[in-house]
Amino acid sequence: RWIDAYKAHGIGVWGVTVQNEPEATAGWESMLYTPSFMASFVKEHLGPVLKADHPGIKIFGFDHNKDHVLEWAKGLYSDAEAAEYFDGVGVHWYGGLNTDKLEATHKFAPDKSILATEACNCVGNVVLQTASVSSWWNRAEKLALDILEDLKFWAIGWIDWNLVVSTQGGPNHLKNFCDANIIADPNMTLGQDSAIVKQASFYYMGHFSRYVPAGSVRVGLENLVETEVPPLSPADVKN
Repeated sequence: RWIDAYKAHGIGVWGVTVQNEPEATAGWESMLYTPSFMASFVKEHLGPVLKADHPGIKIFGFDHNKDHVLEWAKGLYSDAEAAEYFDGVGVHWYGGLNTDKLEATHKFAPDKSILATEACNCVGNVVLQTASVSSWWNRAEKLALDILEDLKFWAIGWIDWNLVVSTQGGPNHLKNFCDANIIADPNMTLGQDSAIVKQASFYYMGHFSRYVPAGSVRVGLENLVETEVPPLSPADVKN
């Protein structure tokens, strides 16, 4: 029904995940799943309903941190009937890069997709640019690194959680305040001379969204040149 409701407002839906973070009992809306239970639910309920009512909608399983993605892929795809409904698995960035898990998941099921479905600096506040706050850049750099590594290790795309938040990091009905690429400050309380504040991550995202359009293909590279690299000491690294 909600897919129809979105469509009625001119918003198309191309894919869904079964449950956000099925391993977490968060303070907000949540539900625990096991891989086998999610596979059964998709095989017996969600998959047939979507196929009948909304053919073409993609279904992504898991949708949680990358450290457990291989375990879930094996559990979801081991049921041949359920596997037919899954287009792939979704992963979140909160457990670290875990590129070895992404690589192993791709090798286990190369015909299935891996999609990065959520990333956000959610530590309870918004960090604004000041002369002494390095985390303004660090937050953006971590997001960019996650994008680079995910794309390098078989992800077909990368989705940010929040594009715009308030100056507090919301709205959020349970005060799970986060940072975002754009801070909305309609009353200009931050002293930035603008109702829209662009964070460092806004410009990082621009590099990817402008120069890696849909359909882009990563070119493989193998370096066969052998060189001797001198040892590196801390004194060689300049800030």
